[in-house]
Amino acid sequence: MVESGLKNRVIIILTIICAILFLVTVGSCSNARRQSLSRENERGKRFELEEKFSSFNEEKADLEEQLNTAKADLQAQETKYHALEDELALEHQSLEELQEELEKISALKDAQEAGLKKKTSEKR
Repeated sequence: MVESGLKNRVIIILTIICAILFLVTVGSCSNARRQSLSRENERGKRFELEEKFSSFNEEKADLEEQLNTAKADLQAQETKYHALEDELALEHQSLEELQEELEKISALKDAQEAGLKKKTSEKR
């Protein structure tokens, strides 16, 4: 009987140890599952952020290209503006010269008319 009681105690102790180890194993598996889900969520979020980052980089490149195109257009417009401005200054100068010449011709015409009037009045 003593051996049977000793065997029963050993079996109970081993059963308790097995139950404790089983609970530890279940807890460990549960913890591993939570960590796995956490890693998957983190991986998904990281993938989304990388896609957004890639999208932003593409958009940035497009905007930089548009900016460079706009700068080139602005430079071309400035060049045209300065060319037109120079041409306008030359036209203005030519106009002033023509105006001065017209004034000289008008003065000569007036002088000739005055001379003709004087000669016609002397002949009478």
